[in-house]
Amino acid sequence: MYKENELNQLFIKYIENTCSTAEFEYVMELLSTDEGQTIYKDILDNEDINSVFETPAEKPNELIYKRITTSIKQEHKIKKLKTNHLKFAKVAATIAILISTAYSSYWLLPNINEFLSPITYTEISTAPGERLKNIELSDGSKVWLNASSTLRFPSKFKGNTREVFLEGEAFFEVSHNKNKAFIIQSGTLKTEVLGTSFNVNNYPENDHATVSLVTGKVYIETGNSSTEVQGKTLTPNQQLVYNKSLDKAELGTFNSKNLTAWRHDILTFDNERLDEAAHKIAHWYGIEIKLNNKVTDDCRITAQFENQDVNGVLGSLSYSMNLKYTIIDKVVYIDNAACD
Repeated sequence: MYKENELNQLFIKYIENTCSTAEFEYVMELLSTDEGQTIYKDILDNEDINSVFETPAEKPNELIYKRITTSIKQEHKIKKLKTNHLKFAKVAATIAILISTAYSSYWLLPNINEFLSPITYTEISTAPGERLKNIELSDGSKVWLNASSTLRFPSKFKGNTREVFLEGEAFFEVSHNKNKAFIIQSGTLKTEVLGTSFNVNNYPENDHATVSLVTGKVYIETGNSSTEVQGKTLTPNQQLVYNKSLDKAELGTFNSKNLTAWRHDILTFDNERLDEAAHKIAHWYGIEIKLNNKVTDDCRITAQFENQDVNGVLGSLSYSMNLKYTIIDKVVYIDNAACD
């Protein structure tokens, strides 16, 4: 990621046709987003940038910016510029030349216009107690979205990556594309794959987030570079468990059948703390649960429920774990003082 002063220098190199291939591709990716176009326009209006060139009276403004986008569509009217006397009135033509000639081996003009067009996003959310199956993305990848979760993704993937945003829990089956990594941004977790199947669980209210790999490989980064497993690659049946409050991650194994059972409407608990199990039950049935006592680490649940209503689940847990619960105004209060 470039800092502000580095973006200014990159822009100057872009105007002067001295960008490397990697730098040019970064500029193209930046311009393909609404945020990037805003940054680009701000840089054009920056006084420090204006001072680099010979004619400050011809500062880039909204008119220049419009000429840039218009000139891309008018390739046949562009004439080659002399690089020793660059003028802002010709910035649009210069950029169009860079795009349409210097890199014509990568893109044809219609593809450039499509590449530079704004990215539109679709956001799908599930309510508590609701689960969505088989959301198909533009690249053929499939997503199963668990309850109380939100998935945000572009209507069409552009550039060198396929990036989506997740809050909650989802299972992904990613179509293989060695040239376009698939990236899931989920809070402080970043998961990158080429083609594989895996589960991501990162609800904001939970202290732990997990990434569990079923097939293929995934590369994971957390929000803090000091984390022990920063930049680690998982192999099948490995699971990363990230403790948000401690900024600590650990690798372990998991039961893939239990972990993905929610896709088949089976509620499972695999040695889970009572507080996190309570969150899962609340999402599953669309209710509110409050614990009356602090949860100890040894108060854990291992169980599986299929076609059970909430009263059946709470009744079973109360009996097996010595819990008591009451329901007041649609809120479940659990007395876990005697949890064993």
